[in-house]
Amino acid sequence: MRQYFLVVIPSRNEENNISDVILSIPKFLNEVLVVNDGSTDRTKLLAEKAGARVISTPKAIGYGSAIRHGIEYALCRGFKCIITIDGDGAHDPNQIPALLNHHIKNECDLTIGNRFTINKIHKIPSTKRWANFFATCIINKILHTSLSDVACGFRVLSMKLIKLIQTKINSSGFGFAYEIINIAKTRDFNICSFPVNVHYDASKMLYSSQNEIIDFLTTTSLFHSCDSHTRKKLQLIKSCAIKLEPITIVIAGITLCLHPILNKGYFIQAQDIHFSNCTIGSKFTVNFTDN
Repeated sequence: MRQYFLVVIPSRNEENNISDVILSIPKFLNEVLVVNDGSTDRTKLLAEKAGARVISTPKAIGYGSAIRHGIEYALCRGFKCIITIDGDGAHDPNQIPALLNHHIKNECDLTIGNRFTINKIHKIPSTKRWANFFATCIINKILHTSLSDVACGFRVLSMKLIKLIQTKINSSGFGFAYEIINIAKTRDFNICSFPVNVHYDASKMLYSSQNEIIDFLTTTSLFHSCDSHTRKKLQLIKSCAIKLEPITIVIAGITLCLHPILNKGYFIQAQDIHFSNCTIGSKFTVNFTDN
């Protein structure tokens, strides 16, 4: 039987969730590949027990490099399409058929799950919402897109796009997710969104990691379509993020306060209009006027 659909799950220390994710994936899909990204727990063992094929790395290599392993696997074995889904249980594998159907029906090259269409506001922690708001504003500004969610890891990639990713993308970390959008837009590929459910574990403190913020700022500032003014602003914000300093960013009429937390990353909140004069750290305003 010809191989068409490969599900790729980048995972690091997901022993509590990986089995349920794999076992919930619809059986019509040809194969499930877990890229075990330097896990120190039982992720590999449980993934194999649940029926997935596993590629393990001796140390953590990052989200982008993990997906690249999946892409290499797909190319070597003749798969025609890749579905990526997170290993932490945030996404609903039962939505893969609908996501895939939308991708094929609309002849998409990149279909990105949109977490902000059908989920009630309480289901998405505020720091997740505002981190995506910032990233989405920047991506839409630079690439002239109109996406609502640019960071969701629940995606479908066509083979046409996959082949380009192998030669055109450099990011090994979280910047990889944004580079994919840039390549698709630059090549005038069809980019689609599809509403997806999302689940977050409130027993864990969720925040944007320092590496995630830095990867995003580094990647987007290098886009060819990024104007010099925006590039300079992103680089200034990055210099503060490298030192994990408090930051205030005013973007699209919203004031965001980035609070350093746990010496690891940022908790992001939107400032209420009644406290508009209250900011933290260095303040940056990202304008959306044409240059």
